[in-house]
Amino acid sequence: MTASGPVGGTPSAGRPPRAVPDPGRASAYRRAVRSGWWSREHGAWAVLLLPFAAGVLRAGPEPIHAPLLACWLLGYLALTATTTWLTERGRLARRPAGSRRPAPTPGQATGERPRTAPRGRAAALTYGSLAGLLALALVAARPDLLPWGALYVPGVLAAVWFARTGRARSLPADVVVMTAAAAFALVTYQVGHPAGGTILVGRRTMVVIAALVLAYLVGSALFVKTVIRERTSTAYRRASIGYHLAATVVLALTATQALWPRPTGVTLRGTVAATVLFAALTARAAILAGRRVPPAIAGAGEALACLALLFVVAIWS
Repeated sequence: MTASGPVGGTPSAGRPPRAVPDPGRASAYRRAVRSGWWSREHGAWAVLLLPFAAGVLRAGPEPIHAPLLACWLLGYLALTATTTWLTERGRLARRPAGSRRPAPTPGQATGERPRTAPRGRAAALTYGSLAGLLALALVAARPDLLPWGALYVPGVLAAVWFARTGRARSLPADVVVMTAAAAFALVTYQVGHPAGGTILVGRRTMVVIAALVLAYLVGSALFVKTVIRERTSTAYRRASIGYHLAATVVLALTATQALWPRPTGVTLRGTVAATVLFAALTARAAILAGRRVPPAIAGAGEALACLALLFVVAIWS
């Protein structure tokens, strides 16, 4: 016995035992991320749901929105898994042949079976197949969606190219993904109206809102880099603060009509609310740039910002 309790670290009387995390749950999550079945990006889900929710708010919910959302999420998971797959292939290709470790045998301490295929391949093929089947079904039900392939097919090819060249986390790759995400607000809005019917009703307003979503998403990509991957980069900090400040100024000038009249689809109430939101985002970019922020906290912050932007969309009128 010791003064604090029995030898071996057993808690003394009256002291509650320390909670031990479940290693099974944690390791299952890590395996899902490492094998490409799940995304490691904490804020990605809010970013994915933002354009969809904006389109539904403007068009009104319809039954077809459910398979559209499923296709969108499966497509994202397919892209994430493909990035994991191609990154793994590139890493193995760059490693000298003599330095490659033999695959672990069953029963080793890792508890994992030896991999017979690069990580991410199974998930990419599975998610990609499901997303493709849903996309074909959606186009069959709504042929007017087919022209969107002119945007999304090149976008997917560009994202795959960035992954193959090891630049999947670069700012240009983020801009490609964010542009596709913002355009999805227009897709969601379109399926909320009959094909060839009232799609033009409020279309200009929806284009403005999609542009606002894109402005937020690009700023989000810059900000997140300044607190995680590029927090030591002065150039990224300046770019993030300058971008948010410029967006705030443009919105303020649009709201006040100081230099130009408000375009069609732009409302005073909407631009004032958007100006306040981007001013807050500018302050956030200036205060937190260069500071270490855990990814989970950064993701939660993006989720709150997305909710604030959806409020702006809801009151846009």
